Amino acid sequence: MMLTSRTATPPAPPASPAQTAPDSRGGATAGRPLAPMRRRQPRWILAGVLAMVIGALGSVALWTQLADTSSVLRLNRTVYRGDVIRAQDLSPVTVGRLNGLDVVPADAMGTVVGKPARTDIAEGGLLTRASVGREDLPAGRAIVGLRLPEGRVPRIPLEPGTPVLLVEATPDQSGAAAATRAFRAEINRAVESSYDQVATLVDVSVARRDAEDVARLAAAGRIILVRGS
Repeated sequence: MMLTSRTATPPAPPASPAQTAPDSRGGATAGRPLAPMRRRQPRWILAGVLAMVIGALGSVALWTQLADTSSVLRLNRTVYRGDVIRAQDLSPVTVGRLNGLDVVPADAMGTVVGKPARTDIAEGGLLTRASVGREDLPAGRAIVGLRLPEGRVPRIPLEPGTPVLLVEATPDQSGAAAATRAFRAEINRAVESSYDQVATLVDVSVARRDAEDVARLAAAGRIILVRGS
């Protein structure tokens, strides 16, 4: 009797977990390794926190700066002591913290227009309350107004505070002017021209004891103004 030999087929090896694990999209993966998790960098976290803190501080500083601003009056031209302040001389300007400076607010322009300047204020300067109003004369001084024709006053600028001499002029027999007395004085306000442009108007501060003599000589047209030192 013939025997028939059969070759046994070896069993297939079991599938590995990587081959049988289902894909996250519904299919099986092909052994693809998982992506490593990204670690957070502490220095970048710290930089972000610092950026937020700086931004917050900047916002606070900006708010504080805006809260401290105010609208005040600025001079559009140089105003000398004794000049009458006009509306066109002033304009509003926004400024920051003034550190106690008593300036005139922009909405108070009506309270200073038409009043004299008590001090000299340069163009672009802020108008303060102390620089507006009638000047208090020192004890023993008086203000005398002069109207001087051409040739009796220097043609150089005479700003308030400039020391001058008021020289008495009397005509001699030849009709020329001869100097006799002289009075020390100081320019009190800016020099102006008369309306007819033929004379110069000058307010001077003199000693009270000389005020009457100076006024009489001025009325008689017998004063020559000399720039002193």
